[in-house]
Amino acid sequence: MRDSLKFFDTRMEYEPTEVFNEDTRVPTPSSEDITAYATYVTTASKMENEVPVIALVYIERLLRKTGVLMNKYNWKRILLVCLCVASKVWDDDSLENIHFPKVMSDVNLLMLNKLE
Repeated sequence: MRDSLKFFDTRMEYEPTEVFNEDTRVPTPSSEDITAYATYVTTASKMENEVPVIALVYIERLLRKTGVLMNKYNWKRILLVCLCVASKVWDDDSLENIHFPKVMSDVNLLMLNKLE
């Protein structure tokens, strides 16, 4: 299971070769960065107001069940996929995976499918 969680690391690419780049420099996010990204995802995807709360429950479950710690390399992808899954569960009119890359430029379909 831990091996499958490597896909949450931003140093992991989502190409057929699945390259892990140790040299990628990623800044440590501030609470404002995390809030801005959550706002960006929910606004761009037109998610319901309750979705971030549900996503927080999913994040807590993921971290508790896997023992993985959220860090500067995985926070964004964990938050993104938990928001997407929460939206699909809560919202009757949620975007499908193929639509997320159209409204969010930093996401591609292959990445979202693997994370989910």
